[in-house]
Amino acid sequence: MTDADIPLQPMTEYEQFLFDLKGFLVIPGVLSTAKIQTVWILGNKR
Repeated sequence: MTDADIPLQPMTEYEQFLFDLKGFLVIPGVLSTAKIQTVWILGNKR
C-alpha cells in the first residue's frame, strides 16, 4: 500500500479544535515503525 492508496478525509470539527488548541494532531498508524525510527535518528543528529 502506498500513500496514494489511502483516501483523504477532511478533519472532523473535533480534530480541527484539537489542532487549533495544540498545534498538531496525533494520528495513530499513519507512519510505519521504520519511518518513525528514521525521523527519530535524523532528529537526534543535531
